[in-house]
Amino acid sequence: PKPTKAPKATVTPKATVTPKPTVTPKPTSTPTPSPMPTAVMAPPVTPTPVPIATPTPEPTATPTPTPKPQRYYIPQPKKNVVYATCSLNTRSGPGITYSKISTLRTGTEIVVASKTNGWIKSDKGWYVKADLCVNYPLTANGKKATPTPTPKPSAAQLRYMRLSGFARYVSGYVGCRYVYGGASPSGFDCSGFTMYCYAKYYGINLPHGANMQMHRGRKVSLKALQTGDLVFFDHDHNGKADHVGVYVGGGKLVHASNARVGVIKVSLSGKKDAIAARRYI
Repeated sequence: PKPTKAPKATVTPKATVTPKPTVTPKPTSTPTPSPMPTAVMAPPVTPTPVPIATPTPEPTATPTPTPKPQRYYIPQPKKNVVYATCSLNTRSGPGITYSKISTLRTGTEIVVASKTNGWIKSDKGWYVKADLCVNYPLTANGKKATPTPTPKPSAAQLRYMRLSGFARYVSGYVGCRYVYGGASPSGFDCSGFTMYCYAKYYGINLPHGANMQMHRGRKVSLKALQTGDLVFFDHDHNGKADHVGVYVGGGKLVHASNARVGVIKVSLSGKKDAIAARRYI
């Protein structure tokens, strides 16, 4: 048998070298910052309140009041006025011993400033004898003058005056606002405007609705319009009136147009789709 090999000798491990301790660096001294100068604070400024402007309300258009009918009368004698009954001498004082200034013709009007001792002092400073004057007009031959009465206007003139007053009344509402369904100065629609004007000025009651108003009154030609006639329009072209305005003469129409412009006065020649006109007075 082969001889057994002797085991190799075990190598003793080398001793582990212990590392040197790490040296902690000394802290670097931090320089102390210089103190900042204390800022002097300005006192707080209280802002002045800005006044809020109050909006000025738009003035409401004031309608023109219904004009009163004109009265016709015979002129009455003027107060403090007398008339010479003859060729009358004027004097510088109240007496015949005063110097004569001029001679007035019969019927001359004398404005009385004062009366004294039977003499009248005129507004021009001279004097005349009071018993040679009367307080009613005289003609050149000394007879009492009869005042000429103002002639009564004809029926056509009265109608024109009445219609002119209605035109001014209607035009007084120009500027009022438009309100659908409205029939008062606080807001009108087209037929509410015509209904209101006729009721207040003439006492004529019209229905609220352009198409219904078109079937009232007397039919007139669009070429023969008179002040106060209502003009109807068919903007939808369906054969029914959907708008109405008042003709006020001079080719002008007053109507409640829309919410943007309210009641306005326009030229009738610039309006389209007019289909009818009616007269109620």
